[in-house]
Amino acid sequence: MRIFYYVGSLLAVFSLSHCGRDTSATNIDDHAIPEPTMLKLGVNVNGFALNSAPLQENISYTISMEQCASGLTGIASNSTPYLQAYLLDRGCLAKLMSIQFRNLTWTVSPKQGFSTYKAGEKATFIANNDGITQLQVTVVSQLNDTITSADTVSYSFIEKQPGNDSVVTNFKISVKTSVFGQISPSFLLRKGDLIGISPTGAARFSFLFECDVPIMMDGKTPYCHDNRLDQTRYLLIKDPLDHQLTFDEVNFLFTNGTGMLSVTIPDDFIPAAAPYPNGGFITKQGSASLLGPDRLNQTPNLILIVGNLGSFQLFKIKLDLY
Repeated sequence: MRIFYYVGSLLAVFSLSHCGRDTSATNIDDHAIPEPTMLKLGVNVNGFALNSAPLQENISYTISMEQCASGLTGIASNSTPYLQAYLLDRGCLAKLMSIQFRNLTWTVSPKQGFSTYKAGEKATFIANNDGITQLQVTVVSQLNDTITSADTVSYSFIEKQPGNDSVVTNFKISVKTSVFGQISPSFLLRKGDLIGISPTGAARFSFLFECDVPIMMDGKTPYCHDNRLDQTRYLLIKDPLDHQLTFDEVNFLFTNGTGMLSVTIPDDFIPAAAPYPNGGFITKQGSASLLGPDRLNQTPNLILIVGNLGSFQLFKIKLDLY
């Protein structure tokens, strides 16, 4: 009787010789049983402003893969936007843990979190645990219960109105105008968008103004009537509601108010062309956009002051949020 014993990657096989017959040992190497296939599965997180336009700001995130039957775990981020998972693994969930943008870190609200993390489920994320500014986060796509090579993970979010569970995607801007001064600005408010909310609950706006007569050019300097556009400034304040503002009050608010912005040429200039044949200007965009008072849901009545060399045009704005 002979005994063969193989170590390492070879399977030990015993061969017995009996009655002159010899059975040879059979060698089986590692490749007879393949290792599990490791996949790289893409992930992404997309943010949208209140008007459904994609956010232009930098967004960072952390997504954790948990609960896999294999015991495998993983972390994805904007710098490593993928999760590694075994093909055919079961029960894995990719959980969005945090979002970072506007110098804030947003995490899931303890009272309005995810329960299943399945596609279509929504949750509320808050910054600094204060609950003032909120994000509504939606699971767009999730890992399948059995992992396939086609699996992807995607989340999206949109800002929520502070103090209200509904997302501000529908609103109206009602405008009444008045003028003060000798050579007051003379613009038509053609477009207004609520494009975001600050960490203190202030609304971010974008407004587009068209001159009520064709813009005149003096070299590269545009004029609306006798007012140079590059000398035009604007400010958004809370409407006092209890009385009509006087010239002195407007002048004081415009001189001492915070958040004043100026028209920059050529960046903010709208040349005369359809759909604004007279030309005009658009207010600052992105993180430099026009901010209203804090607590949007408590200050829906606003006054937008457009000023030029001591003369003013007022736009009374009422936000009907629904």
